[in-house]
Amino acid sequence: MRPSSSPAFLRSSLGIDAWVITAGNSTSDYLARLASSGVDRFLDGAAADYLPRFSRHPDRIMWGTDRFQPWHFDAATSGEVVELSRRLISRLPPGQQEDFAYRNALRLLGKYLVALQQ
Repeated sequence: MRPSSSPAFLRSSLGIDAWVITAGNSTSDYLARLASSGVDRFLDGAAADYLPRFSRHPDRIMWGTDRFQPWHFDAATSGEVVELSRRLISRLPPGQQEDFAYRNALRLLGKYLVALQQ
């Protein structure tokens, strides 16, 4: 059963980012909320929402994170967001993991990245 205390990530297109944004006002709030929700239960809910969408459109969806509060950049918060991202992506079939993680973004934004390097 999905945790009812964190509906922001359940049906929103923002997913984990929405959950991080609404998790409180500090790294300690975020880590406490994550611990009380249970990482596996959290990932199960996120996977149930994201992975079927990606499987239907494997070349149109990419992973990313948005951070804007100072505490979002704390090492503990950043490390946990990266770890959650990796664990979620690892639930995809091996042939789709790199597309979701970075290849789709590179395909979409790559020409701009090359222009910036020149």
